[in-house]
Amino acid sequence: MELLHSFQQSLPKAAIHVCRNLFFGQPEQFEIYNTSKAREKVEAQGKTLDFPVLSPSVATALYSRRQPIKTAYEQMRISEKVELSRWKNRCGEMLNKVIENPKS
Repeated sequence: MELLHSFQQSLPKAAIHVCRNLFFGQPEQFEIYNTSKAREKVEAQGKTLDFPVLSPSVATALYSRRQPIKTAYEQMRISEKVELSRWKNRCGEMLNKVIENPKS
């Protein structure tokens, strides 16, 4: 929160988008951010986005192999490929909210 506040002060007119990583809990669990003036300022010019959770088994596979997603995907079991594809699609949907319509 301190870094976000400092960044907002450095670039007061910039559209800032904050991603809540849902690995750490549901959106309502980010109480410090959710109730902050920083969030209000973010949402006046930018968006608060929710980064989707990747299943633990796929996250572990990616982390332990230390490979680019594309390379790791080629070596995954079909169930892992399905989960990774689902996650990538959800990430794309989240980012499209900023790309397609950055101010609303």
